[in-house]
Amino acid sequence: YGDLQLHGYPWSTYSVGFLHLFFYTVGAICSYLSLVFLLPPIPHHPAVLACCGILGWSTYCLWMIGHECYHFTMATSQFLNTFIGFLSMDCLVNSQETWKVTHTLHHRHTLASDPQQDRQRLFGSCILIETANIVYTILTYWASDVEFFLQNPSFSKAAALVIRFSLYSFLPANISLSFVFFLAMWANYAALLTHAIPVFPKEEQASTSTTTTAGAAPTKHELVVLHQLRTSIDIFPQSPLCLFLFGGLNCHCVHHLLPSLPRSLHSSGTRNIAKLYPEEYRHVENVPELMALFILRSEVFVTPVLIEDLPRIVRERGLLEFLKKISMDVGSLFVMAAVVYFAPPISIFKALVAGGALLEVVE
Repeated sequence: YGDLQLHGYPWSTYSVGFLHLFFYTVGAICSYLSLVFLLPPIPHHPAVLACCGILGWSTYCLWMIGHECYHFTMATSQFLNTFIGFLSMDCLVNSQETWKVTHTLHHRHTLASDPQQDRQRLFGSCILIETANIVYTILTYWASDVEFFLQNPSFSKAAALVIRFSLYSFLPANISLSFVFFLAMWANYAALLTHAIPVFPKEEQASTSTTTTAGAAPTKHELVVLHQLRTSIDIFPQSPLCLFLFGGLNCHCVHHLLPSLPRSLHSSGTRNIAKLYPEEYRHVENVPELMALFILRSEVFVTPVLIEDLPRIVRERGLLEFLKKISMDVGSLFVMAAVVYFAPPISIFKALVAGGALLEVVE
């Protein structure tokens, strides 16, 4: 999980993160203002759809900047990490307190179901169910934020909740839904996809499937490392473009093994892990592998499987299975589009104002 303290890297190490932060912030501000003040509340309008997509992506990426801040890997200053984390996570998605509880569970017990469930994973067999589950997860985070505030009120917690609610309330309901769906899908397929196709050996296979390179039974520490290697994946780990687009979460196996690394050092971390664990380290390096990972994302394996084997597994499953999976995902997108299309084009803020005016007239 990391020791949650500053690590003394030079400022130049963090320059990539700050450059990315600049573009994420510009994308979020421009798309949000366009949706609120410039564009009509018509979700299928090309410009509106593009802005919703950009807002969903940039909000997700800012959320991940907050994730790095609270790992203290964004800046050399604890104040800067806390301040940027507050703006990019607390004011947009969830509080630091909720993050600490859920993320500690996620790092220490990745994909656990008992006694506590790690919800930072994909749930479901298609895009619709996976999207509904991540939206539900975020709502539980909001409930947790309110609970933390009521237990220990503070100005910063109140400000974060007010800012977060206000950002959503000024968007028309249909546009807000479109934005939330984009945000949810980015969270699912840029971050949580890296925990797809986990390997959970059966009890009777554990002794033979987990051995060290020397042939001896693994130590407790080595078992922890193996668990992270078998439940986390890196996607195009040497690509600066993917690092930017995925909000730094494309190198997720590296993050779980070396959580104190700033995003600029992720690629070098992947090379070291590949040398240390060539038979266990799983990384996507081409488009066919990525497509196969997406198709098989709900699968759980009982024996180690390498990413390079995934296209072959998809072919062996047959065309019918492939078409079934794709049709469920395409159907999911149509259902989500219909929900957005039929949602009312009025914002919560305007509805409250109209409701207040109506009450005055009645009185």
